[in-house]
Amino acid sequence: MNKLFKIISPVLIGALLLQTLPFTLAASAKDTTDQLSGQLYLFDEKSGYEVDSASPASNQQSTTRLGSLSISGDMKQLEDKNGFTSYEVQDGTVFSLTYHYDDTLANAAEDTWHLTNDGKKTVNGAALDEKINKGVLILQTSFDGQKWVTSTTATDLSGDFTINQDNGINDIQLANGCYYRVIVAYETRRKVEPTDVKFIVWDFAHIPTYEYQKHAEVYSFYAAYPATEEKAGGEKFYFAAGAKNSRYTHRTAKNNYNGAEPINAKNPHYGWDLGAFCLSGYTDTGDSDDVYLKTVGNRIKLSFALNEDINQLQGNEKWVIAKDKNGSDAAWSIPAHDMGHGELIVRHTDSEGKLTETMRFAKLGFFIIIT
Repeated sequence: MNKLFKIISPVLIGALLLQTLPFTLAASAKDTTDQLSGQLYLFDEKSGYEVDSASPASNQQSTTRLGSLSISGDMKQLEDKNGFTSYEVQDGTVFSLTYHYDDTLANAAEDTWHLTNDGKKTVNGAALDEKINKGVLILQTSFDGQKWVTSTTATDLSGDFTINQDNGINDIQLANGCYYRVIVAYETRRKVEPTDVKFIVWDFAHIPTYEYQKHAEVYSFYAAYPATEEKAGGEKFYFAAGAKNSRYTHRTAKNNYNGAEPINAKNPHYGWDLGAFCLSGYTDTGDSDDVYLKTVGNRIKLSFALNEDINQLQGNEKWVIAKDKNGSDAAWSIPAHDMGHGELIVRHTDSEGKLTETMRFAKLGFFIIIT
């Protein structure tokens, strides 16, 4: 028996809002915890923690780390997927990552390797909003294990840090299967023999000399809900350029995202899209453009395929994703607030045309292009 399933296309704010929709999870009674074995990378003082172009350190076990990462949930380990440790997570249960902070480096003596402030704001080519200071944790996600999108960051670490459905992990990632990567970057130094320096006024001054070393702990894995059966033949619809003779990317007012103007040839967005939303799992289309039919028991999935490097759009390093600290939406009466690097706005309409409360999800890996 078919059930009417009505979809209203997700609102694409500014140029485009993308990725992931979080939801509330119930606690699981079958939680297990696995500690991940991450790779340690060592760099010199002037490096930018270039993990993607470096090799892991040879002394993995003998070098003190800032902490360790574990994952928890009602899950079981499967065969590796494309070289990544793989987990199947039960749908509707809590799934989380916890970085367990170790204060050994923070309390170490001056003449041994100890934690120090790093005033830089770049890790592996990705720009941070704040200085690294005593360490930064970065959660990145990917749907292919190659193109990584930064979802959550925490700088100046000083204790345990947990990532869950409230700050970086969500249903769409796990429903479609997602690669996760956590990078923890920090700098250490140790005092070595002082150097004698002669001054004109003083005979000698003993100035402490330090040597520096940068560290990056990298933990990665794949996680997904159990596979669900979709209609044979794989009915899919991409809300993308050219779909049903309409573009889904528009130019709007800069901060209140009001109106929808065509993108002309003078605009850097002309002729390309950041990616596309994809609706899958439906059985057939209805009698209008926004009605889709599904068989009872089938799962409708809405996902986003990211086609661009958000730090180098269209291969141009001058085109990046911007942060909007005072964004609003005039059409939906959403007041000015910090939208972070983008916000997904969802409003559900039932079969009788009744609107539910507007939901907003921000700072969870969504991205927006502001022109």
